[in-house]
Amino acid sequence: MNPIIEYCLNQHEKFLSGASSIEREQKTSDLNHLLRSLRCFRALFNLPGSWIIRTLPDFQKKDAMLKLLDQARYVNDMHLQQRVIRENENLLGMDLSYMIQYASDIASKEEESLRRMLKEFDKMFPRRYVEEVDKRMQKKGEGPMYKELLDSTHRQLKKIFKTIKQLDESPKKIHRIRNQLIEVIYCLELLNHTSRAEEVREQGLFLDIWHDRMIALDLISRYKTDHPEGAGDNAGSLEILEDYINQKVLIL
Repeated sequence: MNPIIEYCLNQHEKFLSGASSIEREQKTSDLNHLLRSLRCFRALFNLPGSWIIRTLPDFQKKDAMLKLLDQARYVNDMHLQQRVIRENENLLGMDLSYMIQYASDIASKEEESLRRMLKEFDKMFPRRYVEEVDKRMQKKGEGPMYKELLDSTHRQLKKIFKTIKQLDESPKKIHRIRNQLIEVIYCLELLNHTSRAEEVREQGLFLDIWHDRMIALDLISRYKTDHPEGAGDNAGSLEILEDYINQKVLIL
């Protein structure tokens, strides 16, 4: 079997495993497997040229899959924020249990939404899409399509790192570059360039840290809106936390 097709089918199995775990409301639900597989398929959907597959009758179901990615990513962010807030609580030496509980409540609510979305989603669509890609590779030739993907990935990677060197502090621009870099990493994995993918992941780690801090600031802002009384009672610790994170965000 072609290594690219094998990789994609393996990601589909991880998607099925993660989705099943979340639907059964298991405490050990493998959200990470689900998230990684969804990111892999987003990269696959966005490939250029011969890799664009529009022959599938239910091609538009990819949009529903991308919505799953957005939801899974947000749930993961809220779980991660609980750990980040605990770390800041210890570092700053103040009680932030109310923020940890707030992030936990959001994670539970959003995971329930993710569960409903998964139950409604056609989980065999990703496999059918991969099968269409396989047919395309057999028709066009594995060699030419591999080269097309390789060349496209290298061009994109070069463009991204050129942009990073000139990166300003525009949040939208930074978010866009981070998402583009994540897609390139999965393209490298598709190509079986795993060591290079890991190198790029390490090089882009500062963007992940920046993202987590921006999510933390958004969470604080949301808490103030949802719980004005609690925000008033905890004004001191919230201000210290917000100032601390803002200082970190500026260090890009």
